[in-house]
Amino acid sequence: MFNDRDLTLLGAGAFAAILCIMLPISLIAKIILAILVLVVFMVIALLRLGPDRVPVEVFLTRRIRFMRESRLYTYNGGKRTSDTTASQAAAATQTMTESRSPALAYQPLMLDWEGVGVYWIVTAWLTLIGAFFVHWLATGGSSQISFFIQHFRP
Repeated sequence: MFNDRDLTLLGAGAFAAILCIMLPISLIAKIILAILVLVVFMVIALLRLGPDRVPVEVFLTRRIRFMRESRLYTYNGGKRTSDTTASQAAAATQTMTESRSPALAYQPLMLDWEGVGVYWIVTAWLTLIGAFFVHWLATGGSSQISFFIQHFRP
């Protein structure tokens, strides 16, 4: 299911979305901003990058470390015999085909839906909507509801 990192990010996203609801902007803008914040945090929590499917921060750390470290270039200037080269190429091809299947050879972006239960995300979303509704009722939402009921009655 979830690991601690994913739960922390989803909880932080729900908290940030609730804080977005408290902003002094229009109701539609609050809803749009809260949904965007939730979606961004959910994507960050579920995003796995690279061929070994690591979280974003691990992937970026590896990329930055690779860019910063010096590279050693070597030149193997001796002549190779065709037998040695052919046997090395065959061995490399065989180990490459054994280690990875063709479908999973390169997938740059994938959400980890298989390892994560979606019900927790729905629970966080419903909690956010409930908190917003309670806040809206406390700040005058009941008068808005009564206005719409009185003026738009069939």
